[in-house]
Amino acid sequence: MAMKTKIIYEDDDLIVCHKPAGIATQSSRAHEADVVSECKNHIASEKSTKAPYLGVVHRLDQPVEGLLVFAKTKDAAAGLTAQLTEGSLNKKYRAVVRGIPEGLEKTLVCYMRKDAASSKAVVADGRVPEQTGRGGAKNVADNWKYAELTYRIMETFEDYELGGRSYGPAALMDVEIRTGRFHQIRAQFSHIGHPIVGDTKYGNVDNRAPKLMLCAYSLTFVHPRTKEPKTFII
Repeated sequence: MAMKTKIIYEDDDLIVCHKPAGIATQSSRAHEADVVSECKNHIASEKSTKAPYLGVVHRLDQPVEGLLVFAKTKDAAAGLTAQLTEGSLNKKYRAVVRGIPEGLEKTLVCYMRKDAASSKAVVADGRVPEQTGRGGAKNVADNWKYAELTYRIMETFEDYELGGRSYGPAALMDVEIRTGRFHQIRAQFSHIGHPIVGDTKYGNVDNRAPKLMLCAYSLTFVHPRTKEPKTFII
């Protein structure tokens, strides 16, 4: 069976691939296609091994299209993960949001946490929310995490159309995240009143579209072994 995932670059240390929308980065469901399984099968066929190593460095939501890098060795995984943690593994996204956000370029800052019951991100502005402990004492809730992204408006539309349907005023955004939180881009844009086109999870039924208009189009990092800067764009 042909791979749904497209390999953009590969060497002895890592694989960079283009994940299509609709396929999970890594799935726990048996017999469900995912990027990790496809890449492992690819490596196994190339090296004639049944259980190749593949380190997951970062993920994309299932409906999101875009670039991913995986490590083929534990040393490469450690190096790439360190870059992700320190913020030097750079990811850029393009998104189409409903309405026209305020300002040509702006940084959005908030605190976020994952709500397990709804499998959605919850957003809070300003200071870290507090929780009440014993005796009424106020403590910082330990599951809230700082989140930051910067957007730049690339193009605006008076009446955006997709799949033969109109979505009204919209904007094409260039987005760079400073932190990698759960559903961060989707939740932060929804929080300011501009959900991404096609995102019913953070929009509503009226926001339904043939695809979620969010793509991780650029990926930059330093090769963990050769120390060569690498940039990939789709």
